[in-house]
Amino acid sequence: MLFSRGFFPDARGHKEARDLVRGGYEVTILAWDRECRLPLRQELDGFTIERRQLRALLGKGLSQLHRWLGFWFWLGSTLVRRRYDIVHANDLDTLPIGWLAARLTGAKLVFDAREPNYYSYWPWHLYRLSQALERFLARRSDNVIVCNHYQIGNYAGWGVHQTTLIPNYPPLAMATKAAPALPANGEVTLGRIGAIYQDTGIEEIVESVQLLLHRGRKVKLFLAGRLVDSYRGRLMELLRPLGDEVELRGAFTHDTITELYRHCHITIPAYRPSPWFRHITPVKFFESIAHGVPVIATDIGGIGDMIRESGCGRVLPEPSAEGIAAAVEELVSQPGLLAEMGERGMAAVREKYNWDILTPRLLAMYRGLGA
Repeated sequence: MLFSRGFFPDARGHKEARDLVRGGYEVTILAWDRECRLPLRQELDGFTIERRQLRALLGKGLSQLHRWLGFWFWLGSTLVRRRYDIVHANDLDTLPIGWLAARLTGAKLVFDAREPNYYSYWPWHLYRLSQALERFLARRSDNVIVCNHYQIGNYAGWGVHQTTLIPNYPPLAMATKAAPALPANGEVTLGRIGAIYQDTGIEEIVESVQLLLHRGRKVKLFLAGRLVDSYRGRLMELLRPLGDEVELRGAFTHDTITELYRHCHITIPAYRPSPWFRHITPVKFFESIAHGVPVIATDIGGIGDMIRESGCGRVLPEPSAEGIAAAVEELVSQPGLLAEMGERGMAAVREKYNWDILTPRLLAMYRGLGA
């Protein structure tokens, strides 16, 4: 399994690798440790992680081309030398090398297309070039794993029909304990857990908190996630007026997810419907409802239908401070509504939005490769 990040560990990749080991496969993770801070070799849940340490920053593009070439050379030479039966590329960055190595060694190739519309934030001509590369390689993969129905239709339009739907569901064990009740003073904590950068609804969320405070509501904001350097100045400017009414956590590991959601009464995955976000189905939505935390979300990647069907929150046509504030006031003004929505969300995860029901599908796809 190939990763262009450090795998420390990657939540989805961890679940896939663990399930494959339990299904009788020997699994090795080959990853790029860009910060040079992780072990070169590590054993975890029956699989092995091997990392290439080359210091590089995200978002620096061609200025770090030599680092990319170094990682690709290590990746390709390792794959060709060891001659694995199956090469599983977990992003478009590793797919070209994975495809080339599979061609040279006769291995089967799996492309795990975790995100739709790769690189849509790039300049248009470069984005179109990346799409052409993805289309070329997806057609030549033995199977493409997708996360939602939009991707199935998109790949079918490219002539790719060997797809397996494996959404970003959380483990069933996550849906065991409801979110904390509102305190006696009625103070509600709004949360957003995930990487912090532009178009993720941060500005609208912060403005909604200001509106609620101005209206006399007792409200706090809880933010946790990796802060992209280019957005740091803007975020600090946004948060300054909130003073003590905001708590900002940094990057987190997956084993701290439950602790983070214990701080929240409502989460707000209110992404702007930009080309990059319009069709994603964020795992943070499923993790929130698994912890019994209702959501106020924009209708991206099909989660609007899931919210309406399960009754686990409110759907916004687009992110707006007024819309978020109005939804918060509705949810907290009706006694017991937050707890009721939390229970509905947990029930939906237990019944159909959990990783455990996907494991047989993953193993069946692998066995169908015939490797």
